[in-house]
Amino acid sequence: MGGTRTARRTSISRHASGSRDMRCYCSICAGTAIPTAHPAPTDCVEAGDVTGAVRFALTQQGAAVGHIAVIGWSLGGASALIAMADTPEITAVVADSAYANADLLLAHNPLRPGLTLALRLRYGADIGAVSPESAVTRIAPRHVLLIHGTNDSAVPLTQAVRLRDAAGANGTFWPVADVGHTGAFAHDPDVYLAHLLPFLDAQLGS
Repeated sequence: MGGTRTARRTSISRHASGSRDMRCYCSICAGTAIPTAHPAPTDCVEAGDVTGAVRFALTQQGAAVGHIAVIGWSLGGASALIAMADTPEITAVVADSAYANADLLLAHNPLRPGLTLALRLRYGADIGAVSPESAVTRIAPRHVLLIHGTNDSAVPLTQAVRLRDAAGANGTFWPVADVGHTGAFAHDPDVYLAHLLPFLDAQLGS
């Protein structure tokens, strides 16, 4: 999994940064809990990390306001969506295999009571408040690209559909046939980039 993540980030960064002056693509990697069948959302906390990375890029890396996109996979995608709602410096988000609502995602998970307690004790957070679908209703006029494999067993496609519906006209939805969790890039990198790069160009300016 680690090698796949590194190859994915390297390839996307190389293509995305080629001739794009004064832009920053903040790549947020998938959380370590997601490859299991029992994801434990900590996105209410990690969203702050996304915002911190964006503001570091602005103040220390020479990025320009209006030219920052965040690309996140799995928990990283959900965190990016939550951060976007409260971080106007983020112009666009690409969320691959993100979930819409933690409460619904974990509703039938036998570990839910323990996860709920752990999240509250460790982070002081309420799992019911972890809702990327609520966040995306507050992103207009900015846009998100939602990528999701139709065979995702960790985060069902229905979660992505909820995100699509919540984003409305501000969302572009790409369901990838016969692909599992965060598997779209590995399945066909060229097709992935053919969806990703035009979206970034449209949002950040070509």
